[in-house]
Amino acid sequence: MDSQILKKCIKKAFEETKTDVKHKTVKNEEKSGRFKQRVSEYIYKELYSKDEYHLNVINTKFGEDNEPGEWLLDACITDVDPKTDSRPVKRIFFAMECESQTAYSEFNQDFAKLVHIKADHKLYLQGLNQKTTKGVCDHIGKKLENSCSWLKDTNSLTESSEEFYMAFWPSPEKKEGSSIWDQFDGTFKHLDRIRLFRFVYSEGNVTFKEINQNG
Repeated sequence: MDSQILKKCIKKAFEETKTDVKHKTVKNEEKSGRFKQRVSEYIYKELYSKDEYHLNVINTKFGEDNEPGEWLLDACITDVDPKTDSRPVKRIFFAMECESQTAYSEFNQDFAKLVHIKADHKLYLQGLNQKTTKGVCDHIGKKLENSCSWLKDTNSLTESSEEFYMAFWPSPEKKEGSSIWDQFDGTFKHLDRIRLFRFVYSEGNVTFKEINQNG
């Protein structure tokens, strides 16, 4: 998977979702739902062929009931449509989980799904809500270190296995009376960005590498 294209897909989804909800009364869970939908749609469009793959994700509608589409995970790309095709799913090409909350109880449940599911490429989207840059860096560091331990202890990442990424994005949750997304010009300006990391296996150990403009 091209990590630069992956990061661009996540950034584009975030920017467009911010535009979608600007000056609108939208629940924060709907913002999160639209974001993860957009991320999976752009990844599907940019990295996979529509004729050979099927995207499974909920269609989030503001102020209306969502259209079902999820299968096993928040989003995944399979060889057939598991909801309508009589043939069994033989392969999951892409698997994604998205969590806006920063609590480890939520992380442990969702990250475990990706650790144990068999897929070629995996992406975990972790929300951020810290008030300071130091708080953000500390939280990212702890989440990445914890994830590396999980992957090492479960032997889930080897030289021949799938690619596994973790991206950090600003949670739309309510802080100090309004959504964090409404405070990017002030208190939460430091959160208005996307950071992407890839987990790397080497000599029995798992580390991580940040994906920047140079790859």
